[in-house]
Amino acid sequence: MTNTNALLRSGTLALLLTMSVTLTSGLIACSDDDGNNTCAANLLPGDLVITELMPNPEGADEGKEWFEIYNATSTTIDLQGVTLVYSRADGTSRKTHIIESATIGAGEYMVFGGIIEVAMPAYMDYAYADDLGSLTNTGGRLAIECNDTLVDDIVYLEGASGISIAYDGGRVPDAIGNDVITDWCDSSSEFEIDNLSTPGEANDPCEGVNPDGTCLDGGVTRDILPPQAGNVVITEVLPNPAAVDDTAGEWVEVYFAQAADLNGLQLGDAGDPVSMTVGGTNCISVAAGSYVVFARNADSATNGGVTNVAYEFGFTLNNTNETVSVGYNSVVLDAISYASSEAGASLSLDSAILDSTANDDATNWCDGLVAFGDGDLGTPGAANSSCGFVPPDSCIDPSTTNSRDLVPPVAGDVIITEFMANPSFAGDTDGEWIEVYFAQDADLNGLQLGDASNPTSMTVTSADCISVTAGTYVVFARNATVADNGGLTNVAYEFGFSLNNTSETISVGYADTVFDEVSFASVEDGIATSLSFTALDVTLNDDAGNWCDAVASYGDGDLGTPGDANPTCP
Repeated sequence: MTNTNALLRSGTLALLLTMSVTLTSGLIACSDDDGNNTCAANLLPGDLVITELMPNPEGADEGKEWFEIYNATSTTIDLQGVTLVYSRADGTSRKTHIIESATIGAGEYMVFGGIIEVAMPAYMDYAYADDLGSLTNTGGRLAIECNDTLVDDIVYLEGASGISIAYDGGRVPDAIGNDVITDWCDSSSEFEIDNLSTPGEANDPCEGVNPDGTCLDGGVTRDILPPQAGNVVITEVLPNPAAVDDTAGEWVEVYFAQAADLNGLQLGDAGDPVSMTVGGTNCISVAAGSYVVFARNADSATNGGVTNVAYEFGFTLNNTNETVSVGYNSVVLDAISYASSEAGASLSLDSAILDSTANDDATNWCDGLVAFGDGDLGTPGAANSSCGFVPPDSCIDPSTTNSRDLVPPVAGDVIITEFMANPSFAGDTDGEWIEVYFAQDADLNGLQLGDASNPTSMTVTSADCISVTAGTYVVFARNATVADNGGLTNVAYEFGFSLNNTSETISVGYADTVFDEVSFASVEDGIATSLSFTALDVTLNDDAGNWCDAVASYGDGDLGTPGDANPTCP
């Protein structure tokens, strides 16, 4: 659509808004002109929305004037008894037509024409003959009434010849939103020769923003808050929906790390990086941390079930070898490219990697995993699923499913306190275990455990954060299965090396640095070797005099206190 707004060719926005409020308050209690409450549907304000009108068709107007209504509800509406109203812009010279029989489906558009039914062209759905008179080229008022309810109304001014006046197609049709005069503009799509319009279909987006870089926030003019490079990240795309056709179900998700206004934001593809510009005079604000969905179709009834579309775009996403870009003021802020896409599954950036540089790496993407709407896979408008990739020195917090920095253990806070090298009630390969005390909070991820032959024989690896709190005794064992390991119920992680029964050294460390190690000459059968409770220190546990045989039994009958504080050695 052009930036020229037909509704503003004469008069001012302030005048029109004042007029609209006056008319609404004066007509809210009107029924049809005969005083009969005949509307069957008991409609509420906003259930139907006026979205487009052609007051000045090219050539003779007779039989070519029409207007379009949208069903904003989730159910089919019986229009019998609904009153269509046309008047001058000031509400005088009111004419009405009561719909005799018609229905409009959920999320559908319906075109009403000033023509007799037998002469209706294919693009019109209902004929009101000459009941409403002529839609004057220089302005008027259209309204929809149901019994005593004003469902929707608009006031327009001058209409250009052969060009319809349309509510911004980038917005979901809304009976409050369409009161904002500057969110209407001239249609740009050629419906037929000498006819720019989109009867019966979603309108073209109104491109462009206020030339002075401002927008209306609650009726107050303020500067647009533009998005900034680095804070705008393309996080998900669905180029190849399976539940609906591509033209109805394609969408792009963009993450905003900081608050911004969408006004002026540009979206595009390989053919045109700035194919679409978010228009409108009202500020379209998004909060920091928002996932914003742009789609080919904003109607959740026909777009595969996406319920939170912020703005529509008109370009096509190729299923293979495509680039998607988002920018502002003709400067690309982020772009991603993909070689192929699976039918019915989005391409999804790993939830832990919200970065406009890291999303250039195809290995940070995976297919959507969660079903939405009508069954395709993806998370439009929400944080993505994890692809199983974790950035270096990070892990996924299970409580939030978000990535966070690892909390590494610190030398001096990690102490070997007990070990079972020669179990009786399980074989050595199942029943051996080592207990490590953590004096401070830490993540086990990256912790290393070993013996004399290899101090870093085992490294704790997990995408999820494995957290332990200060004062915790953590058990590492050859086997985590309680039925096989002698009755150990609290194994945090398994290790694969063997503990010798004589002349052995056990070590624990991080990043190939040993934090603590203990050596022993021999052990008793079925009895753990325990560090005295009074010697919780990486220096004191080097003294063999601070160790003794365990006396309390656990599990199937061996002696030890795996996972609990040890007693004081005699």
